[in-house]
This record gives sequence, structure tokens and C-alpha cells, in this order.
Amino acid sequence: MNSQKPRIIPWLIEQIYSQQYPGLIWDNKEQTRFRIPWKHGLRQDRSEDDVKIFEAWAIASGCYDPTKDSPNPAVWKRNVRSALNRKNEIRLLIDNSSDSQNPHKIYEIIRGNSTGGKFNQIKWFATT
Repeated sequence: MNSQKPRIIPWLIEQIYSQQYPGLIWDNKEQTRFRIPWKHGLRQDRSEDDVKIFEAWAIASGCYDPTKDSPNPAVWKRNVRSALNRKNEIRLLIDNSSDSQNPHKIYEIIRGNSTGGKFNQIKWFATT
């Protein structure tokens, strides 16, 4: 098993392309902005799908082992938010987490957005 923690930006880019997480999508055709679902944990309409991306990061980063640890979606979400906030290459553009119909946040990738596609974008972020 790889013990090295992945870098969040290339990891997130891979997850966007995988289309495994509902609502995690590119927000523009240049693929420099992405939308991530951000539903509050106390909402009555919250489902397991709403926290899957946060759980996946917790597993990938080694903070959560589903065979040993109790689920803690609030901590998973906090860890993603903190990891994104620490990166100079990314910034929060729009916080619609309070939107009653479609709670989400939109982030913009500041560097690497002119690298020419998925492979180069991931390669650039993996080496910085």
C-alpha cells in the first residue's frame, strides 16, 4: 500500500474526471473551475452521496480507515476545506453552501490552467 499522502489538487482533478461523485463537476469549458457539493450535515435531505467525496479524500489521505474508524462526515468535510484553503493554486470563488436547492462551492484553479488538458494539468500539480 502506498503510504504517501496524495496531493489534493491532482487527486480532485482525477475525481472530477472519474464522474463517480454526484455534483463534482467542471464549472467551465476551460476546466479551471470546479463545483463541489457542500450540503450541511444537519439538513433533513442529506444522503450518503452528499459526503462521498469527503469520505474518499479521508481514505486517500490516510485520515480514515472504514474497517477501523467510525464515520465522521463533519471532520472529512473540514479536512477537505482546510486542505483546499492551504493551497495558493486554488481559491474559493463562490460559496453557495447555504443555497436551499443546490448547496455547493465553486473553486478556481489559479495555476496550471493553461497547461493544456487533463494530463498536463495533473502532471503540473503533482510536481509543484
